[in-house]
Amino acid sequence: MNINFEEQYSLDLRSLQSSEDNCLNNHKRIKNKSSKKKKKKNKSKTNCFKKKYMNKKKKKKIKSVKESNVVKKTKIQSNIIRDLKVSYYESQAEEEIQRLIALKNEGIVLKHRKKGDFFKCLVCDKSVGSFSPAENHSHSNDHLSTKAGHKLSGIDFNFAVDIESYSDIEVIISRLRELKKISRKVKFDYYKHGIRLKNGFGKKAYFCSKCDLWFESLTEVKKHFEMFDESRDQLN
Repeated sequence: MNINFEEQYSLDLRSLQSSEDNCLNNHKRIKNKSSKKKKKKNKSKTNCFKKKYMNKKKKKKIKSVKESNVVKKTKIQSNIIRDLKVSYYESQAEEEIQRLIALKNEGIVLKHRKKGDFFKCLVCDKSVGSFSPAENHSHSNDHLSTKAGHKLSGIDFNFAVDIESYSDIEVIISRLRELKKISRKVKFDYYKHGIRLKNGFGKKAYFCSKCDLWFESLTEVKKHFEMFDESRDQLN
């Protein structure tokens, strides 16, 4: 009876051990499966994350490329606009320079002052405020007749002789300036002696028809006339 019990006990113990082993094996298997599943899941998660990251990166890259293209286009447009503005202002400046030169040839010059710029006609001794009135004045009959010497009268008309060209504005302005310097009485005295106004400056500013001499300035004319007066007084 004892032997049977022991045998039975050993058998039960073996069966228990085998069942435990089976349980452990099953547990290991399940654990392995779950770990594999977890790994797969983690892998799939990482893959998804990578895809999302790559997609985001691609989108950012596309966006940056688009933005850079927009920036390039705007830069090109701004450069074109700037070039157009520069060429416009250059053309405007060139046009204004040409207008100023044309006015200067007519004796009309641009003057600067604190209140604002203005144009002065040195031929007619008149002032105007802007380009258009200045240009209108340069074509007016009043300006053209003064420039041609048609307005000279009395002793001025006799004292100032004709010049080679009335288009030389420097000569015209100089003659008018010299006429203003000399009083009416002195003009009569010079005229009686034979002194005449020619160009008003340079080597042919004045000349004496009696003595056949040319003078470069009014100072030389005065000296010549004073010498003539002295010699006349000595003769008397």
